[in-house]
Amino acid sequence: MTSKQQMLSPDLNSLQFSTRFLNTADILQLAEFCIICNDFFELVEKQTASENTAREILQARPSAVPPDNKIVLGFETDKQLVAVVELLRDYPQQNTWFVGLLLLLPEYRCSGYGTQLWQAIEKWIGEAGATEVKLIVQEQNPRARLFWERMGFSFEASVTQVLLNGENRVARLRKTLTLALAIIFLSFMR
Repeated sequence: MTSKQQMLSPDLNSLQFSTRFLNTADILQLAEFCIICNDFFELVEKQTASENTAREILQARPSAVPPDNKIVLGFETDKQLVAVVELLRDYPQQNTWFVGLLLLLPEYRCSGYGTQLWQAIEKWIGEAGATEVKLIVQEQNPRARLFWERMGFSFEASVTQVLLNGENRVARLRKTLTLALAIIFLSFMR
């Protein structure tokens, strides 16, 4: 990872969870997390979570994305993962970040923690130069779409996601980060 990616924002570290970058050494802990969150993987990927699911989260990326631009953050309490966030930096274009996953353990969902996590992450990536964020939400996951819309994301297009086990209709959502745009504007004004 680049030194910029290694610096975690104070906002991420001030959450009640400890935050760290996950890597292949964390595969078993991440697999355990995925298995506990199996309801999500069965809903959106139409398959049971396993160690391979954890491996995909850590390693899968579009060929256009350099390895250093794939970021997987783990949020822990008492050495247990309670949330995982997967991000792609500068994808699909420069200064755009793509959210591949924001997932919390079932007992932490609908409690405000997802909002807190996303707000801290959004500030962090904005400070890192992101001007836009994109993601997809599967049609069969309307609660996720409502969450992202509450976070300020708007509908961009409806597309088909091709999986090994079939297809999903998904909504592609996007959000312009005004904080990042303001920082860029101010830097030009100097």
